[in-house]
Amino acid sequence: MAKRRTNQLIAVLPVLLALAACGTGESSTAPSAPGTAIPPARVSEPTPLTPSPGFIAMPSAQQVV
Repeated sequence: MAKRRTNQLIAVLPVLLALAACGTGESSTAPSAPGTAIPPARVSEPTPLTPSPGFIAMPSAQQVV
């Protein structure tokens, strides 16, 4: 009986540890003041990517079918 209970405890222990690690507490590293808005960052337009000279494109799904 005691061995069975020990085996059950060993089986449940990782689940309990995972649940404890995933706690719902808030992070205290970056406190935010209520009502303070962060202005959006300016985002520049991305430059189009050009393939390198030896690039061979993969076939599309329509080409494969």
